[in-house]
Amino acid sequence: NHERLYLNTLIVSSVIFVFSMLVLSYKYADTGASLAIIITELLMLIMNYNYVRNTSGHLLVFDIRSFIHAILGASLFIPVIYVIRRAIHSHLLELIGSILACFILYMLIQTFVIRNDIMLSLRNIVFRRYKKIMNFF
Repeated sequence: NHERLYLNTLIVSSVIFVFSMLVLSYKYADTGASLAIIITELLMLIMNYNYVRNTSGHLLVFDIRSFIHAILGASLFIPVIYVIRRAIHSHLLELIGSILACFILYMLIQTFVIRNDIMLSLRNIVFRRYKKIMNFF
């Protein structure tokens, strides 16, 4: 019954986002807009973390294993995007290629390295359907 606290976080972060977006994007263009998003998300994370710790002390908020998985997974995108930027010179094709490559890489990491339960279930469903199709022919 602490929804107002989280609504408070949303309102405060929205106001800060609009202000920082206007200031930073005017001065630094798209880099400033990205910084405004990062600043706002960090502020919202810190505020929500404090609210959860104060209202639900028994709840596990931070799992180091999940944090390490997220950092390692995100760091693998950097060389993929770097290679795509070197290979493709069209901005639209670069964007589409980066999104597709990172999506595929993320799914592979979640399925075969981290072994996420949802991804393993999805993999099993896909393999079963593939076997049914192959048996049909």
